[in-house]
Amino acid sequence: NLGVEAADGAVVLFTDDDIIPNVDWVSAMLRALGADDCDGAGGKVLPRWEVKVPAWLAGRSDLMSWLALVESEEARVLEYPLVGDRRIVGASMGFRRSVFQEFGRFLTSLGHRGGRMYGGEEVEFINRLLLKGRRIRYDPSIVVRHRIRADRVSRSFFLRRYFDHGCGEARFQAAEHREAPGGVDRPGSRALLAAIRATAVHTVLRRPDALTLQLQLAMDAGRLWGSLKKA
Repeated sequence: NLGVEAADGAVVLFTDDDIIPNVDWVSAMLRALGADDCDGAGGKVLPRWEVKVPAWLAGRSDLMSWLALVESEEARVLEYPLVGDRRIVGASMGFRRSVFQEFGRFLTSLGHRGGRMYGGEEVEFINRLLLKGRRIRYDPSIVVRHRIRADRVSRSFFLRRYFDHGCGEARFQAAEHREAPGGVDRPGSRALLAAIRATAVHTVLRRPDALTLQLQLAMDAGRLWGSLKKA
């Protein structure tokens, strides 16, 4: 939000400090924004692995999305709601300044905060624009590479990421007094206990779905923690 206020151009582009943009990133972004008079645009975010990808992570597209990777080859105008590869992310996105003047800024009740990876502020902002009929384009010719460190290819990273995301959803729901992104509610105590038992059994038995259950449990626990307003 401070960057939006400080910038004085007709277009505002966003990326992250662990991103390496292609040399034509700016021109590709401007070209996409000019197509069909779009209000926003974004593109591919490819991995630049700094360590070998572990076997348990390779091929898990559901986990790759939590690393802000977007690898679709299909250009498209986005539709509400953002899902899967049909999205753009904060590592590589741009908007016309006019949308901020009309629709405001990113919600500060979302986003990463200190050591907490709540996230969701870009998704909420983009969905807000899409709901109002604004045109936002995904263009695979816009390319950046995301440096992925060793600490982000561990199971503990994803468990923490799921917990923090669930916590952020619940905090957002409480702060905004409205339905959380995705329409989720905090789990009941019986459902949570059942999930804990199932996860423990599958983990001890080393079943293939153990990690998936662990991640879902982390998300549910985060939602409960956030809804209690103790996070």
